[in-house]
Amino acid sequence: METQKRQRIIRALVQQVDSMLQRHYRQSLKEVVQDLTVRNILRSPQPSDDQILKTIYETGVFRMSGSPKTAEMHSVLERFTQGTIGFCSRCGKPINVHRLEKNIAASLCSRCHNQAAGRKVPS
Repeated sequence: METQKRQRIIRALVQQVDSMLQRHYRQSLKEVVQDLTVRNILRSPQPSDDQILKTIYETGVFRMSGSPKTAEMHSVLERFTQGTIGFCSRCGKPINVHRLEKNIAASLCSRCHNQAAGRKVPS
């Protein structure tokens, strides 16, 4: 029963991350289109998606690398598809659900995180 609850929580958190990424890229694309229009690179008043993508590709304006937070969100989605999200990348034990709720990108359990930070951990 606890495993099912844990899986539901992880799924819900990953859906939030996915939504955040989608909003981020939509907003970024809007900004790029505005920039291209202002710079008179994108000349059509109502450009098609193909025109926008072709112009972006040709000008090299938009880079998908994004911020460190964006990279972190991509990492969360990748670990979710691999089935490793919610498990410590060091010891393999499940990460506490409360820790995941605070930071879905956590890849270490509390114990391994504290060890990595040089803190004393009780045996």
